[in-house]
Amino acid sequence: MGRFAVVLLALVLYAFTVGAVKWMARSRVANTASRYIVLLVGALVPALALLHLHTDMILDSGHSDMLCWPLWILMAMGLLSIGCIAGFVYRQQIIARSLARWSENAPESSEYALIRLVPHFRLAKIPELKLVTAEAPMALTVGILQPRIYLSTGLVSRLGKDELEGVLAHELAHIARADNLIAFISTALTGAIAILPFSWRSLRLLLAERELAADALAVAVTGKPITLARALLKVADGTSIDEPGVACLLDPALVEQRVQHLIALHHCAPTSKSPGLEPKRIAALTLLLPPALAWLLFAVPHLLQFP
Repeated sequence: MGRFAVVLLALVLYAFTVGAVKWMARSRVANTASRYIVLLVGALVPALALLHLHTDMILDSGHSDMLCWPLWILMAMGLLSIGCIAGFVYRQQIIARSLARWSENAPESSEYALIRLVPHFRLAKIPELKLVTAEAPMALTVGILQPRIYLSTGLVSRLGKDELEGVLAHELAHIARADNLIAFISTALTGAIAILPFSWRSLRLLLAERELAADALAVAVTGKPITLARALLKVADGTSIDEPGVACLLDPALVEQRVQHLIALHHCAPTSKSPGLEPKRIAALTLLLPPALAWLLFAVPHLLQFP
């Protein structure tokens, strides 16, 4: 009965988390942190439940070196997570090297625009801005510890001064929010539960939410949501890189949703937000949720006097 209670509690915890985040999404209260909670709970709850089951089986058998089936599943989850991390890092290196090979220093006008925007995002240093020779419009931020912003010549030639400022503000918002680092951690969590179909959907929703959040932060700085929306529509046929660790401006599947979001921001007059708030939320969740979930899964069945 005790083992059944652990499994049931794990299912209830995850179902409650998913339901709460879906309700928040319908109310437009959802953010990157709430999407991250789904991945964190989705990875931690089965891992802790399996650890609990393994501990119970060892106590029942009296053999401390016993390798039970829950432990084998835990090991498989760990290997899947490591594999996803390795793939993430490898793809980051390939993309960074390819872009570095075809890039050069950005024009002074773009550099000056970047320098003017950086103080608003409270960044410790000015990120490198590179220009990639390519006709297709492209804007992306690559890297975790030392992120670089890449713009294509095709994008720069299509956009006006204010529109380019909006694009740069969007990319700086990704850096200020540590979105590539959050994507790295989220990929590791997704890898642990990769065999479950909902895991990849949760990751895609998180990546979509980060684009909306970066738009909101960019607009809070520039005060020009319609200008950024116009820039998106101008370059909607641009190049997109389908990679979690690359904060790419142009995802065709999201352009319409982002334009609608920007129009809504225009009507509600967005206020300035703290650029570093999202990483702090993610750090707090990562530190506080594991012990809380461990207590629930290990202590609650005993408190309810399940055998």
